[in-house]
Amino acid sequence: MATIEQKEILKEANKLKSSIGTFIKRVVKAEENWTEVYDSKQPEEMYTRNMIELAAYKLQDTYDLFDYLFRPVKIEGNLQRSSSGRYTIPGLGYDLTSGMVIEFLDNEQWVRARIEHKMDYYIYGYPDIPLQGLQIRIK
Repeated sequence: MATIEQKEILKEANKLKSSIGTFIKRVVKAEENWTEVYDSKQPEEMYTRNMIELAAYKLQDTYDLFDYLFRPVKIEGNLQRSSSGRYTIPGLGYDLTSGMVIEFLDNEQWVRARIEHKMDYYIYGYPDIPLQGLQIRIK
């Protein structure tokens, strides 16, 4: 059960996600007509443009992490090899394929990772974890 402090942190994270999203949209819009926003003959303005663009680029990763954090869990279960040779969760309706993002339970903690294939399916970064019967969830 979430503590009051955890709830407050998540509330702040959600507000931050919203602010970052607004900032990124504004930067993208400004870049569409950057000559109307920045004077290319002014080195300080061009420096500001470049730094703002770099900040927006780096903040996109933070936005994506928050976006993923707040997604609801679509399905949770134990992996089973399907008749196609891929892995699935009973009731999912499709097989997992390379590049799909999952979360798996490792030492009582959910770990975000992705499924990959080379000779057989495995979790990228965790090639020694057997998939058969592994508890996962998909957001």
